[in-house]
Amino acid sequence: MKTLQVQVKDDYLQRVVGGAKPIHAIAELIWNGLDADAELVTVEFARSPLGAIDEIVVTDDGHGISYAEADDAFGNLGGSWKRPGRKSRRHKRILHGKAGKGRFRAFTLGHSVIWETNYSDNGALSSYRIHGNFDRLAEFRLEDPQRDGHRKTGTAVRITNLRREFESLTQPDAIAEITETFALYLRNYPGVSIVYDGRPVDYFHAIVSECNLEVAIPELAELVGENPMLTVIEWAFKTEKRILLCDTNGVARDEIPAGVSSTANFTAYLKSQLIQDSVDENALQLLELDPRIRVLVESARKTLRSYLRSKEAEKSADIIEQWKQEGIYPYPDEPTGPLDQARRDVFDICAASISNYLPEFDSSEQKTRKFQLRLLRETLEERPEETLKVVQELLDLPQAKVAELAELLRKTSLAAVINAAKTVADRLNFLRGLEILVFDPASKEALRERSQLHRVLADHTWIFGEEFHLSVDDQSLDEVLRKHLKLLGRKDEVAAPVLRADGSKGIVDLMLSRRVPQPRVEEREHLVIELKAPRKKIDQKAMTQIQDYAFAVEADERFKDTGTRWVFWLLSNEIADPVQRMARQKDKPLGLLYESDDGKTRIWVKTWGQVIEDCKARLKFYEDHLQYQPDCETALQYLRRRHSDHIPECLITDEKNGSGGSYVRSDAASAPPMG
Repeated sequence: MKTLQVQVKDDYLQRVVGGAKPIHAIAELIWNGLDADAELVTVEFARSPLGAIDEIVVTDDGHGISYAEADDAFGNLGGSWKRPGRKSRRHKRILHGKAGKGRFRAFTLGHSVIWETNYSDNGALSSYRIHGNFDRLAEFRLEDPQRDGHRKTGTAVRITNLRREFESLTQPDAIAEITETFALYLRNYPGVSIVYDGRPVDYFHAIVSECNLEVAIPELAELVGENPMLTVIEWAFKTEKRILLCDTNGVARDEIPAGVSSTANFTAYLKSQLIQDSVDENALQLLELDPRIRVLVESARKTLRSYLRSKEAEKSADIIEQWKQEGIYPYPDEPTGPLDQARRDVFDICAASISNYLPEFDSSEQKTRKFQLRLLRETLEERPEETLKVVQELLDLPQAKVAELAELLRKTSLAAVINAAKTVADRLNFLRGLEILVFDPASKEALRERSQLHRVLADHTWIFGEEFHLSVDDQSLDEVLRKHLKLLGRKDEVAAPVLRADGSKGIVDLMLSRRVPQPRVEEREHLVIELKAPRKKIDQKAMTQIQDYAFAVEADERFKDTGTRWVFWLLSNEIADPVQRMARQKDKPLGLLYESDDGKTRIWVKTWGQVIEDCKARLKFYEDHLQYQPDCETALQYLRRRHSDHIPECLITDEKNGSGGSYVRSDAASAPPMG
């Protein structure tokens, strides 16, 4: 048995792990198998007797990981053998990965990961296992290789002690996303198969239509060379409507929202030398910051929008021609220019959808239909985007969903339904915006602790738990006591100053309180949060400060015998090594710095990555059902609208300059929870 140490800092590894979506982690493991020349990759979910997923296994029949290569494969992040221009060893396929991050994505799913690999060693087969643990990301343990009777090479990745339930990975949306991601690769290499949860990934029969479009970008002609290509595939299943950013070989490297409204279920694959260059230069994480990529993406969206509009217009051509013959079409003259034609195309799509989804429309009187079409034209021209979106969504509802909506509206109003959905969307936008605030390099450096971060969080205390409400914001320990006594109904008691051990007064940032569900109604729990600016590490000085607060409360006789629990958090982006050691004590939960003998006082150290990840987990159910995924620009717009006075100037000036913000990517935006 030998141990490998990854030559990179822990906080970087935590960001690599913390920001990955579960399905993207699965995709990375599949890519690892394909890069190893696998002809078959299987993804299996083992369940407990109660039906919960308790193990995820990704198996491939590739060439395995030789023991001699393990040091390079697992000991150096960024030093992978998959360098630019290289192809797979056996079948000379295009490689997907080369930065060595794929193996760390497995820890997005579980705390324990074991690679069981079989490889050819001078004509004989050998096998060994590689052990990794979420709590020690920079360390891998390798068993000694053994000669055995395996007939095939390959690797099985076993993920256990899962970090949470991953039922979403077994839903139809999961296999749909895997199909989208690997469609072009499977088409390029027809001998390759992927089996996901017992079902072969069948991209061929899932395709309704396919079209290759050239994206013309004159202003980037010298940099791009030949024009980029956009392959648009329409699927037989429901999709999230994404643009996959691909290298010149069509291998998906990243994804962005399509940003195009359409009733079609499609995925667009954008292939460009610019993306290929970013991959070769290890600059993939900076794509959103590259102005050339922004021009490329916007041009691709224009091309995509034009294609989808013309496709929808073709479908409606027969209906429109019939209306013209009947004399009820509200555009009697030919279009006068491109803008007039575009308006007419939008009307044709919307009106044809109404005709298709509402059979009674065609059976109504000619005079009535003419009036309705004229009214629709005027409405679309007044507020085209809003009207088209609402009509398309309503018409796209299956009959069962229409019935569900009608039943729901008998018990509540549509406005209430919209408000509930908007509340969830706003929270998701804020979480994404909070990631930008505390993780983006420019924002993190400029963000002021009390005048900005405190003010923003005071309006969003739900991130610390739905049961809490704000009691004290940026006040002294004296005010903490006054608020505590008031909550207990002891308003008339004189609150003498609460002093720290050195006799000084302390200032706490936030105190949140909740009533603990107990037979005694006066039992409460207070959460006292000491915030540090994101650029500041939590060091021993900060730890001493929070301990002083806690011990001052614990020693004050007015806090005793009240049935109240006090929880103190020390919160920032990073934790210095001495404090990390204190937070990793034997037989104590990870992150717990102190607990009193009676259990009524606890001190925790937390990271923003941990808090944000916990919030995402709480909102995951609503996010999945709302099917809403905020992007960076939407999140920035939310912050500017709600907190323009309390966010760094760099996040406001970017909007004025039209750059959209110098923001971090979601896969680098959070660190894993400590406990």
